Amino acid sequence: MEQQLRQSIAQGALLLHYQPIISARSNRIVAVEALLRWKHPVKGMISPSVFIPIAEEIGLMSKLGDWVLKRAMTSAALWPDIEVTINLSPAQFYQSDLEIRLQELIAETGVSPTMVTLEITEGLLLEPSPRIMATLQAIRDLGFQIALDDFGTGFSSLSYLVEYRFDKLKIDRSFV
Repeated sequence: MEQQLRQSIAQGALLLHYQPIISARSNRIVAVEALLRWKHPVKGMISPSVFIPIAEEIGLMSKLGDWVLKRAMTSAALWPDIEVTINLSPAQFYQSDLEIRLQELIAETGVSPTMVTLEITEGLLLEPSPRIMATLQAIRDLGFQIALDDFGTGFSSLSYLVEYRFDKLKIDRSFV
């Protein structure tokens, strides 16, 4: 599976699907969430819950995450009235050059960062550090919005909402 995933990444065989986010007020699409999918040539669609942990384990998550960022930001530049949300993995978040890479992608794709929301998971916040706070602030300073994804799973803390000043909160369905 690891070798096949490496090949699929190298051959560009992964896909981005865009899940619409519809306003309850206007019944219009106001945003889309970029979701990574893997269509295996023999096994068909493989769930992200299967291949993402493999990518993290074998050290491919930064490369994979960069591919997703580039594709999703390219799409976002074509849809100026629709916000695009993109999940960041902890591996990407801990890259020392994340802010620089985001600046490069803004220049390369022509996207307005105000139309892009970057989602992080609550697990990233379990060990609070000045580096996490500084990275979040640097991303926000570039113009991106920050969302906390899957709030309510694990060790949910309302203090995260005050301390990290998220622009959006995605509450896990089990919490609701």
